[in-house]
Amino acid sequence: MKSTDWFYSYVNKAVEEGIVLGIGDNKFGPYTNITRQDFAVMTVRMLGVAVDDKLTIPYTDSDKISEYAKNAVAYCAANKILSGYEDMTFRPQQNITREEAAKILAVALKLEVTGTTTFADNARIQSWAVPYVAACQKAGVFNGDEANRFNPQQKITRAETAKVMV
Repeated sequence: MKSTDWFYSYVNKAVEEGIVLGIGDNKFGPYTNITRQDFAVMTVRMLGVAVDDKLTIPYTDSDKISEYAKNAVAYCAANKILSGYEDMTFRPQQNITREEAAKILAVALKLEVTGTTTFADNARIQSWAVPYVAACQKAGVFNGDEANRFNPQQKITRAETAKVMV
């Protein structure tokens, strides 16, 4: 990372606060996508909550969740911060989209989940995600890109995750 990168200060702050860690070899990997399990881990760190290791994971693919993420996923599931899919899977290794991240953050931060967005690509935001994206936009958690697009189905990167968590 260079000090001139748009995400530099956010990453440093997120590292300082223990929200994000590197990917090994003293690297951060700012353009690397975030998996669903890693987003759960970072959400728990952002909230600064203690997780109970006695919580159970309600998903049928819980055996695919990495050991380091199990308590965070269980905490987020128990507190309805995240949810699985209709088939009762969590898909921990799947990269998370920006609209999925908005839902998790809106719930975790207890934002008022109502309204509509003013992004240029509003029509691309899935209907279930609109109130969560709107709540995050109103709270300043998510901003649009240079063309005021939210890019809802785009995978969120580590740099973007650091920014929205800070």
